[in-house]
Amino acid sequence: YWDCCKVSCGWNGKAAFNSPVKSCKIGGTDSVDVNAQSSCNGGPAYICNNNQPWAVNSTLAYGFAAAVLNGKSESDWCCGYYELKFTSGVAKGKTMAVQVTNTGSDLGQNHFDLLMPGGGVG
Repeated sequence: YWDCCKVSCGWNGKAAFNSPVKSCKIGGTDSVDVNAQSSCNGGPAYICNNNQPWAVNSTLAYGFAAAVLNGKSESDWCCGYYELKFTSGVAKGKTMAVQVTNTGSDLGQNHFDLLMPGGGVG
């Protein structure tokens, strides 16, 4: 997904972290105040361009995701790191290390939705 909205882990107090995920102005590179409202609610805070995934080599990539994990709350998974191993399809045998920066009410339990630009503003 890539809806351009400020991520839910971009707010103070979401979890026990040192700093929330940064949000950017519409251009995707200049940061805005942590208290700035999400662009999806009429504010100036968008997701930053550096939240795109990147390949380290042919079998390992890093990226970001939204998640819902069974038996845990958002404060448990917000800004946590997870290793995903692909077991089928084109990515079979490859690994992606992701930091969870968002949640989604439309996600099922134990579900990771990878942050990947290209779908347009949601």
